[in-house]
Amino acid sequence: MKLRVTKCGCYGRIDGEIAELPVGHEFTAKEIPPAFVGRVIVLEQGTKPNTPPKVPLIVIVNGEEVNLANMSGKDLAEFAKQHELTSQQSKETVPNFAKRLKEEFEAKSSGTEE
Repeated sequence: MKLRVTKCGCYGRIDGEIAELPVGHEFTAKEIPPAFVGRVIVLEQGTKPNTPPKVPLIVIVNGEEVNLANMSGKDLAEFAKQHELTSQQSKETVPNFAKRLKEEFEAKSSGTEE
């Protein structure tokens, strides 16, 4: 949520330094810190994070749709092992791992594997 300081007595970090936050200072926080109650106002209520929706990564396994985008890293690793696909690479994010597995699975299923 976005907050604005309305009264003196709020302390926090500004440019890496701990200081009294000036009246009118705006900042974001997950919740109002207990010491700030009555000293700040809520400008915006952040109810949903700004994350884009997951794009479906559907593959057909034995006639069933499987959405790799909804799987955890552990589930994706098991899927890769079951279908003899490349395991997760170091520093590869779970969404990128899912996308790569989809491409590998489809290439293997269609016989266009390189």
